[in-house]
Amino acid sequence: MLPVLALFLVGPVITLPLAGLRGIDAGHDVSLLVGSSPALGVILGLALLAATTVYGLLSARFVDARTGTLSAGFVLAWGAWRTGNMEWLFRLEPSAGTLIRLSVEAGMVGVGAMLIALLIASSGRPRSETPHADLPGPHLGSLRQLVQPQVLAGVAAGALAGLVIAHLVAFNPLRGQALVASVFASIAAGAVARLVIRAAANREAPSASPYAAVLLAGMAGPLIGFIKPGAAHLEDAALQGTLLGPLLVQPLDWAAGMLIGTPIGLAWAGAAVHKAHDVESASSR
Repeated sequence: MLPVLALFLVGPVITLPLAGLRGIDAGHDVSLLVGSSPALGVILGLALLAATTVYGLLSARFVDARTGTLSAGFVLAWGAWRTGNMEWLFRLEPSAGTLIRLSVEAGMVGVGAMLIALLIASSGRPRSETPHADLPGPHLGSLRQLVQPQVLAGVAAGALAGLVIAHLVAFNPLRGQALVASVFASIAAGAVARLVIRAAANREAPSASPYAAVLLAGMAGPLIGFIKPGAAHLEDAALQGTLLGPLLVQPLDWAAGMLIGTPIGLAWAGAAVHKAHDVESASSR
């Protein structure tokens, strides 16, 4: 019920101020940092993250942690819906500065989404029917473990998997298509990060690591534009419809996908690890 409210009532209401953002052409094809008023975008973005945190935590307290992340993700998805079409955005501001600002924005909202996910995991009730789906705590404390070599390898592998999936799924700039791409990419990033860290370190991944993989993918996505098509050819690629998939995903799409998709990837990876452990235990008897 709470995710449904987020999708049909809370999300549309909370994100309504984002409709006030304007591009350099006075249109709505903007992001938080790319448009006529980046300062207003930062303020509205921080307000959106704060409101999303409150709603996600309330949902987690009333039901469970998965309900909390799903509800929060739907709120952020509405935020992405109210921002612009990336193809039009690159037509309006085809520059290296746009790519850098999009990467910074993805970092800003991605860190916010990751902290929301960890706060919800710390305060929400786990799913008793699938205990292997969630990573053990500490949750916020796991941020310190992100600098460990095996964890960094898993985060990088997850981010690469996410970028590949985003490229395959986001074959056009439609808003719904970009959001679906971010969700599928986050599923892949979460699953791969958990499995790689498990294999490399022979222990469970820190709970922050799968979300960090999505954060890294979101920040790296715009920077791919420096390689293909190149900053000088962004406008041509946007006009011809040849932008790569990660360039079509808004920063807020990545943040929403992180909260909606990453727990699914964790559950899939957890089921695989749990099944392998059961087979190993049975064979050793």
